[in-house]
Formats: sequence, structure tokens, C-alpha cells
Amino acid sequence: MTKDGLRRRNFWVYNLDADNSISGTSINGTTINGTTINGTTISGTTLQSNDHTNYGTTTNSHYNGSGTIINTLKADTVISGGMWVIGSAASGTAFAPIAISTVAAQPLGICLSTVASGANVEILTTGVYTGIIAEASLNNGVGFSIGAGTAANCAKAAGAGTTRGTVLMGGGSEATISVYLW
Repeated sequence: MTKDGLRRRNFWVYNLDADNSISGTSINGTTINGTTINGTTISGTTLQSNDHTNYGTTTNSHYNGSGTIINTLKADTVISGGMWVIGSAASGTAFAPIAISTVAAQPLGICLSTVASGANVEILTTGVYTGIIAEASLNNGVGFSIGAGTAANCAKAAGAGTTRGTVLMGGGSEATISVYLW
């Protein structure tokens, strides 16, 4: 306890009231009105309670598909969720995502759910994804690139200049792994 407030883990609290509530304090310009921050509503906005120690695992699926998502592009063909996608010139001059057909190409990202031709595609370009299939054993922390599997949903150890991200939760051949795309 200091003269002006309370400090814990480098987080300073000023204006601490007698009932341990906070008044007149703001974070990035938003005032906190006497409520707690772990999963409760604060000034009309609900903050999600997360367990960050299990980041990217299948038991905490709310992390899956979180990151930078493009969702304004229309699919050139049907794309299944979990497939790597790239741009197509087949639609003329407009960029349209299609499932990737060659491992030589650098993918734009991963399609998050199955879409019909002409429908908007949600493409995870950077962030956490749980659902890639390992073509061979991949350990945590290694770089990966797009695999050669015909389902266009595979990963393999990265070669020179082909790294698409880092493995968060590795596995053996044919295992489902968690990755971070960058």
C-alpha cells in the first residue's frame, strides 16, 4: 500500500474507495464503474474470462481462429473449413480465394469454415489455429509450412524461405496440432 493507491505486479490503482471499489479511474479512456474485470460486464461491455496458460489447446477452443481475419472476399469455389487458401485469377481481375493446390505457393491463410462459391470467406492470416494435420512429427516451437496433403489442411517442417508460422502444440504424424500463423 502506498500513499495514493495499491500496487500489484506493476499495476497501480488510484482512488481506491473504502469498499475496495475503483472510482474515477479509466483505462484507455474508458471509465470502470465499480465492477470486477473477470468475466463480468463493465460499462456495458462484457470481457471474456480466459485461461491463458492453455493458449491454443483444444480444451480452450475460444482461442482457435483468433487473430487477423479477412472476411470481405468472395470464394471462387467451394472451400472447406481448415483448408489453406490462396488467390485465384480465374474470376478475372478480382481477387477471389480458392483452396491451395500446390505446396510451392505461399498461402494467404486458413479458411475458418466451409463456404460455398461466391460466399464471403473468413481467412485467418495471422493468429492461433488448432486443426492443422501434421504430415510428420512436429515439435513445439518449430517453424512449419504448408504440407502436401491433398485435403489442403496439412503442415510440415519448414524449408528455407517457406515458414508460415510456429507450432504451439506439436504432435506425431497425422496428429492434429495447434499453430501460430505469422
